[in-house]
Amino acid sequence: MTTSSIKANTKIIKVITLDLDNTLWVTMPVIARANETLHKYISEKYPTIAKRFPPSTWRPLQDKIMETHPEFKTDFTKIRKSAIEYCATQCNLENPSAISNEVFDIFINERCNTKDFLFPNVIKTLQVLKDRGIIIGSLSNGNADITKMDYLNDFFSFNIGSAGKPDQEPFQHAYNLAKEHCKVEINSPNEILHVGDSIYSDVIPGKQFGFQTVWVRTGEDGGTEEMPKEADFILDAFDELVNIL
Repeated sequence: MTTSSIKANTKIIKVITLDLDNTLWVTMPVIARANETLHKYISEKYPTIAKRFPPSTWRPLQDKIMETHPEFKTDFTKIRKSAIEYCATQCNLENPSAISNEVFDIFINERCNTKDFLFPNVIKTLQVLKDRGIIIGSLSNGNADITKMDYLNDFFSFNIGSAGKPDQEPFQHAYNLAKEHCKVEINSPNEILHVGDSIYSDVIPGKQFGFQTVWVRTGEDGGTEEMPKEADFILDAFDELVNIL
């Protein structure tokens, strides 16, 4: 564990906001399994889509949708639903919008099946934090839905998905919800601690908004040699969080 800011003061922390992907679980195998489930369902229910749009074509298609719809930003639900609807339309199937919703439900249910890929001691750590009276909320760019995870949902008081970080608006939204759910008055963003694996999406914008920040080196940024000055704490594992609160 590294402390990178002499201004850090965890004694005043009342609320923690948590990124999810690569912070609480390893993301790539979760997505891979969800994609496999989606394409298996499509091949059985909509073989015309499966024949024309094999799995290798989906990522380029979604990238193209992101390019043509920059307003979607990190709303991966809209991006994926648009991809499914496009495929159904190109295959001349009836009611592409309904097919999109149906197929997406198959994907998202598996996307939220993260228990097999949690980092060590995640549930134990969340229980300790909750027992200490800390309010916990999610603040994630991904579309994983904590409310669909019965092994995690009880620890969270509020959830923000497809957040659009590093924009400041998601942090303002989290701040408002934190004030709403916290049993004691929150007077400053500095009383909230944001924890995430991304320097760009979590640490820097969180600090800019006024949150205290924790960088957990469990994501793609973990191998960088330069330590972000915006991180109040730098952890190698999520369960180290109990040592600073």
